[in-house]
Order: sequence, then C-alpha cells, then structure tokens
Amino acid sequence: MVKKRAVKGNEKKCTHCHSRLSWLVWGIVAILVVLVLIWLLNLPSAGLSGNAALQTVAYMPKDSTLNFEVKIDGLKEMTVTFSETVKDAVIKVDEISKPSWEFEGAFLSGFKVESADADKISNVKFLLKINEEDFKPVGLKFGEVTFYNANGEMEWKLIKKDGSYRYYEAESTELGEFMIGRAAIEAMPKTPEETITPGPEVSEEKPVEEKIAKEQPVETAQPVQVKKKNFIGRAWAGIAKLFS
Repeated sequence: MVKKRAVKGNEKKCTHCHSRLSWLVWGIVAILVVLVLIWLLNLPSAGLSGNAALQTVAYMPKDSTLNFEVKIDGLKEMTVTFSETVKDAVIKVDEISKPSWEFEGAFLSGFKVESADADKISNVKFLLKINEEDFKPVGLKFGEVTFYNANGEMEWKLIKKDGSYRYYEAESTELGEFMIGRAAIEAMPKTPEETITPGPEVSEEKPVEEKIAKEQPVETAQPVQVKKKNFIGRAWAGIAKLFS
C-alpha cells in the first residue's frame, strides 16, 4: 500500500511539472511574437523616416467616423469616415523623408497613410500642426507653404493660431502619401525679343501732283517794256510841271 501511494504522488508531481513547462513555453513564444511584431513595425522601408503610428479598428459600422491622434511631425490628428462596415482593420501612418513621386522644391514634412481596408474608407480629414521654427532651416515662410499629394496641390485652411504654431485642416478621399512644403517656382518664360520685319521698300518719289506740277512750265512775268518819250514829249512834260 505504501508503494502505490508513492507512485501516485510521483504521477501528480510529473503532471504538475508538465503543466508549468507548457505555460513557460507558450509564454516564451508569445514574447518572441511580440518582439518580432515590434521589430517589423519599426523596420524602416524606402523613403520612411522610422516614425510610425498604428491605429487598430475592432469594429466600425458603415458611415461612422473615427478620430485618433497621430504623433508624427506635421500631423496631429486624423478623422476617418468608413463607407462600409469594417472589422479588425488596421490604419498605419508612417513619417516619410521624401515623397515617392518626383518633387522639386522645399520639403518640410510628410507622411504615408495605408490600410488593407483602404477601399472601405471614403474620406480622411487631417489636422496639421506646424511650428514656425521648422520653416527657418529650409528657408520657407508660411505664405509659401501648402499641402500636396501625388495628384498635386491640395486645398487646406488655417483654423487656429497658437503662438508659433499654426493649425491647418485638409481632406482627402483617398489614402497615400502627403507632404507639406513648397513646389519649385517655375521661371517665367522669356518674352521673345521683338524683331522688326522690313517692309516693302518705300519709293522716295514725290506725289504725282507735285511731279506733274514740276513738269509743267512755270510762267515767269515778263518785264513791261517802257516806251521812251521823244524830245517833244519830254519838253511838254517839263512845261506841265511848271504850271502844276
């Protein structure tokens, strides 16, 4: 009887050890999975600066909106509107060092928004927060900066000023890359120099009227011949003067 009790006691100890070992193995596996996920999320890809934000969505019905804060340079908040019901969705926002499309100009900051459920998102509203001090290193001013995506310049509006910070609001109907900066100002095309095209040679001939007038002979006044008085006439004129 003593031996049987000893065997049963050993069996209970072995079962207890197996249970503890299983929990330990599963705990190690879970820790490794978490570490791998963290490494993958922080793994920089081409054009990414390393800063990222991950927003998980357990469930959102159709036409609902979700607002969440994003701690990425230039971006403070996002408000997403869903066109369809989503479950277990993930929205990822990465800070980028430059856009993937060709952009010539001054780049202030940018980010990339992506999701496997992008087709279920109808609208994204961005709340941008920009510090005036960030403009100085790149030689920009507030009035020169605007918001862009791959399609070109986007509309945005200033909604608040707080010290050196400016808060802007912008909307997009699609995800992708967005940036704050100033596109290169295209030089105005030079105005071609005016060239004077020589016209037909102008004859220096004088008007026909003047020409005809010159061709006609000019009548010159002929001197009037004064008849000389004879001797008797001159004597008579002298007598007449005496009695006049």
